[in-house]
Amino acid sequence: MHTVSKWGLVAAAVLSVAAAPNSASASQGPVSRGVQGSVDRYEVLRLTAHAEQITYLSNGNPQTGVGKQYLYINTIQLDGRPFGKEMLECTQIGGTLTSPGPHSDQCRGTFLFPDGQVTWQNGTSSPTSAPPEDIDIAITGGTDRYAGATGYGHVNLTEPGESTQTLHLWLRPEVRGQ
Repeated sequence: MHTVSKWGLVAAAVLSVAAAPNSASASQGPVSRGVQGSVDRYEVLRLTAHAEQITYLSNGNPQTGVGKQYLYINTIQLDGRPFGKEMLECTQIGGTLTSPGPHSDQCRGTFLFPDGQVTWQNGTSSPTSAPPEDIDIAITGGTDRYAGATGYGHVNLTEPGESTQTLHLWLRPEVRGQ
């Protein structure tokens, strides 16, 4: 049987869940980013995520864990109301299962909101024997209302299987044809 570090699981859980239970779009408005003729809309989403399904695949190296995967489906809330799902996958790409040395994961995910999707990715490296710190993610794109989205997010673990995440999105009207 493959042993999984509890902090590796916590790190994956931190990445899998999204942010603050009491806010929706905290901020939005036009922002010029220096592209001639382009005015982006800046939007902040504060979301809460709850793990709905977690799958651990022990398909990695039995000694190091490199190659093992964590798959998550999370329920996302905005202002305490359902707002969609998040799907994500993390793969251990470095480190070991038991040493205090760094444990490295590559993660990517998609938020499925009613008005479009937002994609993200990140890499983490944290000691196997210590809890992960807050994690930042890069917004890599989107569809529909979020087409061409860029930005970043900040994830805070609130308890196992739950977290808050603040997404800072720059939405470009010319990409969406608006």
